[in-house]
Amino acid sequence: MPAWKEIEPEFPAFPERAHLIPLDMGTESTSSSYIDEKSLTLAGDGIVRFTLVVRSAGGAQNVSFEGVRCETAERKLYAIGRNDREWIKPRSDEWRRISDNAFNRQYALLAKDFFCPAGSIRPDRDGIVRSLRQAAGLR
Repeated sequence: MPAWKEIEPEFPAFPERAHLIPLDMGTESTSSSYIDEKSLTLAGDGIVRFTLVVRSAGGAQNVSFEGVRCETAERKLYAIGRNDREWIKPRSDEWRRISDNAFNRQYALLAKDFFCPAGSIRPDRDGIVRSLRQAAGLR
């Protein structure tokens, strides 16, 4: 069996409000998280890539382009969105273990409930988008 090789991703278009799907992070969360459905992709390398938008209660917003590798329960930051709607590469682009804690809850939620249920990747992008939209109460 050949060694796993990561495909170099293309950065998506910057997210538009109309394409953001809210994530229910529970009542203890002080921020709101969204997935840009237009950016969601499943690549041949087994990585689910997506744009994440996090808004704090005070109005600050962080935009990032990230990936989740279901096989190893890891995540990777590919790019950070700037205020001028441009992507920049992060200082570190190492794979990091997904842990379910208050600070990184969105990654555990996405991996466990949407991207990698029962340890395997969802069969298609549309299935993931459908599940995200249903959980958010969207049509």
